Amino acid sequence: MTPRERLPGRRCGLCRHPDTGGRLHRRPSPVLPRQWPATNIQAVTPALGYNSNEEKCQLLTIKEHLEEIYDNANEEKCQLLTIKGQLLVDKKLREARSNAEHFEISSSPSVLGTVGQDVILPCQISLGRQPQSMEVQWQKIGDNNYVNIYQFKAPSGLETFGQGYKSRTMMTKEGLPNGNVSLKLKNVQVTDEGTYRCIVKSTGWSDNTQTVLYVAGMGMVSIEILGPEGEGIKLACRSSGWFPRPELQWLVEDTQNHPFELEQDHEQLFSVFSSITVLRSTREVTCLVHDKSHLQLKQKSTIFLSREDKVIAPQEFFEICQKDRQKALLESVLLLKAILTPSLSISESAQTELDFRKAKHYLVPVHLDPHCKHPELALSEDRSKVQHNLTSSKAAASPGALIVVGTERFKQGRQYWQVGVWDKPDWELGVLTETTRDKLKKQKFDPPPEEGYWSLRKSNGKYHFEEADRKICGHSVEPQVVGVYLDWEGHTVSFYSVNSTTAIWKTPIETSEKLYPFFSPGHSKVGDEVKPLIICHNSDWDFPSQLGQQNFLLSSSNDEKANTRVTENSQESGITINKLRMIKYTLK
Repeated sequence: MTPRERLPGRRCGLCRHPDTGGRLHRRPSPVLPRQWPATNIQAVTPALGYNSNEEKCQLLTIKEHLEEIYDNANEEKCQLLTIKGQLLVDKKLREARSNAEHFEISSSPSVLGTVGQDVILPCQISLGRQPQSMEVQWQKIGDNNYVNIYQFKAPSGLETFGQGYKSRTMMTKEGLPNGNVSLKLKNVQVTDEGTYRCIVKSTGWSDNTQTVLYVAGMGMVSIEILGPEGEGIKLACRSSGWFPRPELQWLVEDTQNHPFELEQDHEQLFSVFSSITVLRSTREVTCLVHDKSHLQLKQKSTIFLSREDKVIAPQEFFEICQKDRQKALLESVLLLKAILTPSLSISESAQTELDFRKAKHYLVPVHLDPHCKHPELALSEDRSKVQHNLTSSKAAASPGALIVVGTERFKQGRQYWQVGVWDKPDWELGVLTETTRDKLKKQKFDPPPEEGYWSLRKSNGKYHFEEADRKICGHSVEPQVVGVYLDWEGHTVSFYSVNSTTAIWKTPIETSEKLYPFFSPGHSKVGDEVKPLIICHNSDWDFPSQLGQQNFLLSSSNDEKANTRVTENSQESGITINKLRMIKYTLK
């Protein structure tokens, strides 16, 4: 049988039409007689001269092609339906917006926040009222992302806070009826600086605005008198808590630029320090700390070393008080006699008072840190007073936990500050390391510190340690004002009774860390009068009232019977104020 010949009942494999004889088809497909069983297909196909596998592959290819066309058609249909749905959504939005309340959001281009204080990020709705179904969202914009810090949904009153912002952000609901959706950011930190976005959404409408928060920190500037240095007087200037980076400048007669040191702590705040030696004839010295940014922050402190009518000597020779020249004269006479008469040894009480007067030359300003305190303690606005506010009829379990730390930190030199404790039965004063401070702050001052601090404590009317209690019991009056003297060179911290000018306690300190002053006013009891601890910044008031009537005894080391008594009358000592000035400039 030739390839052109057909079997009876044969149909074309492509068009499926019967063979009429003579019409040529491209590739006939064998069709088995209906009466042939299916099991004979493979046996019959070779006999027909037909390659069934090749034909089968062609059919499968055609089938796959048709399925692909069908799938593409379905996909195009889905796309058309999606486009149709989007068009319907857009139409609905346009209809909703046409009926919605249109408003705009406004804010200040920039806001200045102070480290440790609260700041308001302004945002105002132009309607002057709250839109329907309002939703407010605040974001902080980063380099390539943004952080949600606060969200408020008016219909439900639900507030959502970003990580780390729950206790630091607040929207005052009183301003919502007037369209004020400003956000209060509490306890501003250096890391808060940046751009903030305010977004307000309502039914069918939304708008947003941005404001830039600049953060600034500025600390107190203090000048310390370090003592004589060759032919001059060595001074030191320090300040802490600055941001951005500050610069220090001495304003003296030579107007030269002097080097200064900068340090940055874990909170990214800067501390600056510089020392200078000036001539003894210099009358006025000013230390200026400022930054060169657009904020133009500056703070200064001035010390007067001499004037026409009197001399204020920065060494241990003099302390002339404007309020009482006679009392200051007696101190100067005592100091000069001790220096000019090497054969004389000063009695212990007189030496203690000399040490106290010397310590007072290093008086520095100290302020309480409102962000580093026990939650039950209340501070005054000027951060110089602290007291315990009772929150219940029971006092806290840990007496030592009622602590507030000072903002100033010390690393070198000498520092002195004084605190009014009055007749309080419980209090504690001292210094602690930066590690202890951070640990207390992290644990919210519970439990109290176990190490890394040095202090003088009074509990239930008794002083700790025993040596301090024994010394105070030997005094005629208890301390009303306590002076704290930190000496880095001597590696000690000393405590003095200011009202009696006597030493209470001295303890060595062994640390290389920065030290912070700390204060504890003790627990208040129900029904008792609440008395605060008060940091005394003015040193002129605290001269003892009996200083003018005191007699100072100087005993000779060669002859115990020889003594010199200095009385209130300066003429009896043979030294006048003019002579004191002359002696002061001749001493080397």
